[in-house]
Amino acid sequence: MLRSLPEKKLTYFNIVLLCLAPFLVFWPLWLHAQAMAYDMADYFLPFRYFIGECLQQHRFPWWNPYSGLGIPMGADPQSGVFYPVTWLIGYFIGYDFITINIEYLLHLSIAGCAMYQLLRGLKYARVICLLLAASYQFSGFLVNNAQHLTWIISASWLPFFLHYYRLTFLFGKRKNAIKAALSLFMFTTGGYPAFLIILLYLVGGHFLFMLLQHILLKKPSEILHMLKWSSMMLLIYLVVTSPYILSFIEGIPLMTRGEALPKDHTLFRAFTPQSAITFLLPAAPLGQHIDFETDTSMANAYIGLLALVFFLTSIFNKHSRKTRSIIIIAFLLLLFSFGDALPFWPLLFEYVPLFDHIRFPAAFRLFVLIGFIIAAAEGLNNKRILQSALPGYLTLFIMLLVFTIGVVSFFMVSNPALPDSFTTESMLRFFGESSTFHNMLLQSIIQVILLVILLLVLKSGQKKVTGKWYILLAIFVFADLFIAARINFPVIIGSAFPAKQLNEKLSQTPAGFPLWDPNTETEVTNIGNGSFAPSYFNNNLFLKKFSRDSYAPFILKLRNVLEQSPVDFVLMDHPVMYLTNQIQPYPPDSKDKVQLLTNKSVLATGQLVKQFENPVADSLTADIQLVSFSPINFTVNTISNQPAVLVLQQTFYPGWKVKVDGVVTDPTIVNYCMMAVVLQAGKHQVSYFYDTLMLEKVLLASTCILILLVGLLFFDSLHISRRNRLNLRP
Repeated sequence: MLRSLPEKKLTYFNIVLLCLAPFLVFWPLWLHAQAMAYDMADYFLPFRYFIGECLQQHRFPWWNPYSGLGIPMGADPQSGVFYPVTWLIGYFIGYDFITINIEYLLHLSIAGCAMYQLLRGLKYARVICLLLAASYQFSGFLVNNAQHLTWIISASWLPFFLHYYRLTFLFGKRKNAIKAALSLFMFTTGGYPAFLIILLYLVGGHFLFMLLQHILLKKPSEILHMLKWSSMMLLIYLVVTSPYILSFIEGIPLMTRGEALPKDHTLFRAFTPQSAITFLLPAAPLGQHIDFETDTSMANAYIGLLALVFFLTSIFNKHSRKTRSIIIIAFLLLLFSFGDALPFWPLLFEYVPLFDHIRFPAAFRLFVLIGFIIAAAEGLNNKRILQSALPGYLTLFIMLLVFTIGVVSFFMVSNPALPDSFTTESMLRFFGESSTFHNMLLQSIIQVILLVILLLVLKSGQKKVTGKWYILLAIFVFADLFIAARINFPVIIGSAFPAKQLNEKLSQTPAGFPLWDPNTETEVTNIGNGSFAPSYFNNNLFLKKFSRDSYAPFILKLRNVLEQSPVDFVLMDHPVMYLTNQIQPYPPDSKDKVQLLTNKSVLATGQLVKQFENPVADSLTADIQLVSFSPINFTVNTISNQPAVLVLQQTFYPGWKVKVDGVVTDPTIVNYCMMAVVLQAGKHQVSYFYDTLMLEKVLLASTCILILLVGLLFFDSLHISRRNRLNLRP
């Protein structure tokens, strides 16, 4: 037992190193605090800023009233409202341009630790687990998809789930089932749904295969073992994830993303075959990436030169059936990620259930990289392979290939050029003007130098593998990954905008949910004026202003119908709440461009139209005073000289009610998606409110169970630690 103590300390050291590595590599995100760009600034930060504001006001963010006539946050699978990390950051710190950076770095740390745990569970040496966990942590997926926070979260928790699912499947035990369920819970509530669909097929296929195998081999005890522990894992997962699941299921028939996507909508974000060059040259797609026929964020699959070399060795060596299966599955998934370049993805999209809801074929490459890294670990862990000539030959072959690409690139560019320096401004300027051949020339020079170093390191290890040799290998791996990540950083992750100055502007925006003038018209758009750059969209959430549109992947069908109408802007050109007696019937064709609308006209069904037939023009005298406001409650006092309709410019969604003078009723849908209630002449107090009582109870129960499970795991670990200390005593 005493000899195992240093190994335990080594594990702790490796974990600490993996936790710190993202903060060291991407130090500009927190030390000089450069704001992250693209979707991170345009979508994730504004929506998480709103979530944080709600939580700090002791309100759960069920509804976002400011964006696109209202969004049910619980039904949006990418909102993060049920993700505990969002709760902790939002409630205790609040979101701003620095904390969103920290959240990204935190999940890179989680990804490294998770991959380390997965590889250690497969019995690979600690140093190999460290090197390949870093390869995953700074892979092209986790670097180039930095702007897609939900993708990063999925990649962070996936190895943890695979590890604990494997342990549950093989050995059972309560703690393994709980950890697998909680890992999947984090993966689901914080991640991107497409990865859950892919994982469902992979895990489901594995489970059915093993079950069938045990049935054919007549192993009833193994069958019972599988059913018992998988049922426990599934039950725990369903319980703790129930608020997310119920909210999502309720929203599926009501949102546009709940429908199957058109096939052509899924083909523009593939990991195209030409993107495969990023296994060698991760900077190739930067800048003018038209040659890759995809977005830059989807075009990188770099896992480091060491991992690539030893993945290739695994192809040329005999391995266990499990390793061969992993390699075959990884290659199949790679073919799927190519999109319509090959016939596989169109066939899957057409005939496999749920695959027509996967918007980005490039999502498959996450599972490809995990498979490649596990295969590389198999080669690195085998001393016979490690000390053979094969890794050196493969390194030499890759070096010659990269050198050839560099020479061709040199002759293909009319003005060979390199960046003036490696500052953010210089790199942005270089990649803004460079072609693919410029990029490949720059990267090939770097890669050839690195490959020469790797060849020398591998050559020195052929005679004897020592601790010093592994240190040299570790230095090489971290240098390789550092260079690749930092070259991509200015274009893919960072920006030239200082986060501290942006946070100062945020601090000057209205706090909480201030009252507003009900006679003020809604904002035309969510697009900002550049004052919060690199955040150009959803700036109204910072300012607490109501916007008619939003930059978000979640759109309700009713809101979409209004958007398709040629008179949508006329119907929305009013205050958030207004009184009117001008009611018109819906046109036979909602896309009819010849629709004459009077001032403050409301489109409604026949029943409401009959109640307000032939109103006298300009005869209505009315006033609205806002009494109280929260994201799920609009309360006003009204007065009018004749019957009128009080319209709330929020999209109707199950749960919305209206209370008039203490009497609760359902609102009427007008203008395709908005809510309205008929008021008689005189004074009234009216409250539109979003009833979430049932979901609140489910959330409270699931959160209590979640806390109990985490507490149970904590006390179990204390018990094991105490028992180990007792065993160590002489």
